[in-house]
Amino acid sequence: MERRHSPGPWAAVFDAGRGWQVRNATGGLVAELGHDTSESGGRTERDAHAAAAVPVLLDAARTAEAIFARQGWTPDSTDPEAVALRKLRDAIAKATSDRPWLAKTIFQPLEESHGA
Repeated sequence: MERRHSPGPWAAVFDAGRGWQVRNATGGLVAELGHDTSESGGRTERDAHAAAAVPVLLDAARTAEAIFARQGWTPDSTDPEAVALRKLRDAIAKATSDRPWLAKTIFQPLEESHGA
């Protein structure tokens, strides 16, 4: 089952009162990242712009994955194209929550997060 995110395109928007936000095509709030601080050194703004690129990057990943798959590459090979296919599929799964355990790998070793 494919889960849908807020409609794109998304945009990084600065609100003087609330800080950096990501808004969807209808103006709805997707994420609120807050203000940059002296410690963040502009990272909050860069994170907002990176987050706003998600729908475009997901579309590009799906397109590239389809091309590799159509060319007959399988993710179990060590060829560079197969490695790219595997990385694309993992990124797509993480972005669409098709494999929720992937999101946990940032914080936990992979073996612990999905029982391997």
